[in-house]
Amino acid sequence: MVGEIQERQDDQAGDRSSLRELVIRNAQILAEADRVFGEPNKAFRWLHRPNPVLSGKAPIDLLASDAGSQAVAELLVQIDRGMFV
Repeated sequence: MVGEIQERQDDQAGDRSSLRELVIRNAQILAEADRVFGEPNKAFRWLHRPNPVLSGKAPIDLLASDAGSQAVAELLVQIDRGMFV
């Protein structure tokens, strides 16, 4: 019984850690979008508009996964460097 409780607590701690990492990563991506586009309203529009480079998905819709967040972050780097694809 004690072992099961400890396992459950460990799982919950891991979930909180993963959620914390997701929130931090996405906050960094949102801040980078603001910087790249120069205005929060432009960044907001870009984040919510379907993008052909992202298989027609809006960047904001991809931020729930590691792979999606990475794709959005890489696209922002490309845009910032003038590498429009």
